[in-house]
Amino acid sequence: MEILRRIGNAGAMRNAGLSADYPNDVAFPTTATRIEMARIAIPWRAAALYRKGGPDTRWSTSET
Repeated sequence: MEILRRIGNAGAMRNAGLSADYPNDVAFPTTATRIEMARIAIPWRAAALYRKGGPDTRWSTSET
């Protein structure tokens, strides 16, 4: 990613993946179609840079 940032293509590569508002939650279900035991709400890419608390809110990259 550092090389892409240096040549100016980091934003295009990041936007080629999941959309900026796609949630990254982690779920713990009993089975694939049964009751969900727990969920860890991880912010989407667009909100991760602005949230102050919670899991995975610090994106320590050379770009930020």
